[in-house]
Amino acid sequence: MTKSLSLLATAAISALIAGAAHAEDIKIKLSTLADRTAPGRITNIEAAAEIMNRQFKAAGVDKHIVIEPLNSTVKGWDDLALENLKAFSVGQGPDIYVVPHEWIGKFAQDGDAMAMDDRIAASPWVYGDILPVLWSAAKSTDGKIYGIPQDAEIRMFFYNKDMLRKIGKDEAFIESLPAKVEAGEFTLDDLTALSKEVVDGKAAQYGMLHRPNVGIDYLMVFQSYGVKFMDEKTGKLVFPKAEMTKALGWYERNAKQGVTPVDNTAMSWDAIQGAFKQEKAFVFHQASGPWPGRSAMPMARPGQRTGKAISTRSAGSRRLPRKRVESRSTSRIRCSIQ
Repeated sequence: MTKSLSLLATAAISALIAGAAHAEDIKIKLSTLADRTAPGRITNIEAAAEIMNRQFKAAGVDKHIVIEPLNSTVKGWDDLALENLKAFSVGQGPDIYVVPHEWIGKFAQDGDAMAMDDRIAASPWVYGDILPVLWSAAKSTDGKIYGIPQDAEIRMFFYNKDMLRKIGKDEAFIESLPAKVEAGEFTLDDLTALSKEVVDGKAAQYGMLHRPNVGIDYLMVFQSYGVKFMDEKTGKLVFPKAEMTKALGWYERNAKQGVTPVDNTAMSWDAIQGAFKQEKAFVFHQASGPWPGRSAMPMARPGQRTGKAISTRSAGSRRLPRKRVESRSTSRIRCSIQ
């Protein structure tokens, strides 16, 4: 909340200086992707606005901050970034926006984001508790920070312990899984085999489910097979065919062995999440979230060689003279105009 408060304070003060004194309301347009699973992207800003409104009232300031949420219905985050770029190109961009951190460079270069290094350094009470590694995702090519991480996110393999008990696994085995994953002793192929045991043992209809569409979850599996999309020496993008073939081969084996349904990518989000919540699926590969009564496979630490071990950790927003952005650790940015 304090981070949101700092963003609003900047926008509000700037609006006052710019001549908003003639208006009773300070309207702030907030753009994000419509997502009923993440209401906090809007409610945290609204809560911060209410704090400032109370402070204005106590100080006798005749102003009132009004947050105008813009819940875009475009298909994904990249589409939202493009939508915002188009809006900025005609002078109609939002005051605060959430977009993937990989778009920071573009927004910064176009002048739709503001360098925030000085502001961050001047407010350690606001930004001091952000994990240092996350700031790298908020930088553009000039090395400056153009956003604030909105949230840190983790992709995990959630699994149902009760199903393991139903197929005869003892507590020692069940409780040893996290440590085995951390040690690289329990691999993705081991997870496939275990999931197949659960399905063959009639403890679950589905062994393992994953997202139905494009997303960062797959990148972490790719990384476990040694996939790197950039040549570290030249900085150029590459497509490692051999490693990708191995990584995609894991998904293929899951389908052929009846662990993952062949129509997983055609299923709806509601169907996939519902199957896990209703105990029809043993494993669900998804972001950390509200999965009561379920355990999660831990993830390999960044830089740790995992071979084919379960490894799913995500990481990584901005503003220039005219605008400011806030980012999140896996893929979002937030921006406000000054």
